[in-house]
Amino acid sequence: MITNLGQSISKHRGTFGAGGLFWYLGGLAVLAGLIALARVVSPAPGQTAAETAMTGLAALVVGALCLLMPVSRWRQSVEVFEHGFVWTHLLGARTVARADIAGVELLTSHTRMGSVTKVTVSLRSGKEITLAGLENAVQLANFLRSAPPPAVQPWAPPGAAPATAWTPPGAAPGGWRPPGT
Repeated sequence: MITNLGQSISKHRGTFGAGGLFWYLGGLAVLAGLIALARVVSPAPGQTAAETAMTGLAALVVGALCLLMPVSRWRQSVEVFEHGFVWTHLLGARTVARADIAGVELLTSHTRMGSVTKVTVSLRSGKEITLAGLENAVQLANFLRSAPPPAVQPWAPPGAAPATAWTPPGAAPGGWRPPGT
């Protein structure tokens, strides 16, 4: 695990709106479960107290499962540093060094219910990290796309050809020369 990633460049938090329709579905299911559990004392005609309790518990479980995705998107954050980024989510934190990033893709899906912008980070190990529901996702993708700093070149005196200069076949060594010299 990288301990020193350099200075912080930006921080991107999850947005409440990234949960979309699942906030409503989960909220309604939890509310229905609570109402069903409150009616256990006097169940509806044709139902027993056990049936009402089981219906209430099932609605609570379905509501909790529906709320899992929007809560996880809302509570996540990505902090970009000079030499990598840290993605903090419900299940922990993941640190990725800039040298481990193979590519970054920005995908925006437009539907009738709204739009969702996802940043997919491809790692050199072949794995992918999908970051969805973050504020300023375009800026995040641009920060993650920026190339790592170039390798350090050995020092050469002024006027000397760089050590990595390519010389075409048949050309004189020492670099380009004007015609007639």
